[in-house]
Amino acid sequence: MARDEIADMHMMLNEQAAKEGGEYIFKTEYIAAWQSFRDNPNIGTARTLLKEAPHLLEYFNMCSPDHNFYSTSRYLKERGLK
Repeated sequence: MARDEIADMHMMLNEQAAKEGGEYIFKTEYIAAWQSFRDNPNIGTARTLLKEAPHLLEYFNMCSPDHNFYSTSRYLKERGLK
């Protein structure tokens, strides 16, 4: 779930930049860590990603079973609304 939410964030950033006539630039190290996590989401690739972008920890927290976001997202997905 965290992978999907981070991917959505990337899409929104890129769309916003395009609307403003620019593009969103990411550091090479971040891109490598993101692609590794995106393609193989596990604890090791998540740690590498968080070393490059500690602010993404909030996405992992939101997507944990004890968080309201997780519960709401699961509910919507089960009903085909997300």
